[in-house]
Amino acid sequence: DIKVESIEGQGSTFSFVIPISASIYESKDWVKDSRIIETIEYPEAIEAIEVASLDVQAKIMIVEDDTELNAFMKERLSEFYRVTAAFNGAEGITLAKSQLPDLIVSDIMMPRVDGITMCQKIKEDVLLSHIPVILLTAKADLDDQISGYKHGADAYVLKPFNFELLKSQIDGIINIRRKLQKSFQNGFMPNLQKSDLNQLEINFIQKMDQVIQEKYTNSEFNIEDLAQKMNMSRSGFYRKFVSLTKISPNDYLRKYRINKSIDLMNQGILNLGEISDLCGFSTQGNYSVAFKKEKEVTPKQFQLTISKKM
Repeated sequence: DIKVESIEGQGSTFSFVIPISASIYESKDWVKDSRIIETIEYPEAIEAIEVASLDVQAKIMIVEDDTELNAFMKERLSEFYRVTAAFNGAEGITLAKSQLPDLIVSDIMMPRVDGITMCQKIKEDVLLSHIPVILLTAKADLDDQISGYKHGADAYVLKPFNFELLKSQIDGIINIRRKLQKSFQNGFMPNLQKSDLNQLEINFIQKMDQVIQEKYTNSEFNIEDLAQKMNMSRSGFYRKFVSLTKISPNDYLRKYRINKSIDLMNQGILNLGEISDLCGFSTQGNYSVAFKKEKEVTPKQFQLTISKKM
């Protein structure tokens, strides 16, 4: 039986009554050795899990078809990072999409999809393009290295390589990314340099910053709106943002608005109610709660410290 009860202005209740007695059904109604599974993504739940795991070791992905070298690198790098491994470029692309590593170390000469082709496909994918790629090659030929850089490689290491040299390359790139992430985690847009990021990522961040600058004063502006402006799905934008910045976009937007409110406080012209409205908080109460959570004092208390300094 199926029933519906509806009251205008209040809502509707749908009821589905299904018999649970096996004797009600005929044998043809039963399905054996078969299962239908439907997966539904709940962005809020996914986000909670991902954000909870931000402050952990960097995630490195190895792509190397030589099983012994693959195992050696995984064992050694696991002392310092979280490490996953693939054995050719095709596997590497698939694994990168599912795990969004912080950095990829890949051989060039591999079956199915070689390292340069894999690097190119990663750098052309908006979800993956921020991931640094270090290429390993037995060839010292300059043309090969130029080809790799043209397709987005961030560094080269020649085989046979010294492990400490490889680790220093990884550490250098990770440390640069950590500085960039620190700015985001404090609610500030970082200074972007071509030596730190590729042009695609600089363009992505600059476009995002432009949208936020234009819209943050609107209290109804949210992450779905931002993702739409970036021509991405909400879940895709969220995953990329978290992978790139190590902070959720919601947290960043809140911190950004609070920083803007402090800028207005320092000007000493507007009252807190006006500042709250101009910085995109729906109510002064919400502003006060968010501010205290971030700065451990209320906006009024913070404003008093500014007055004393002046």
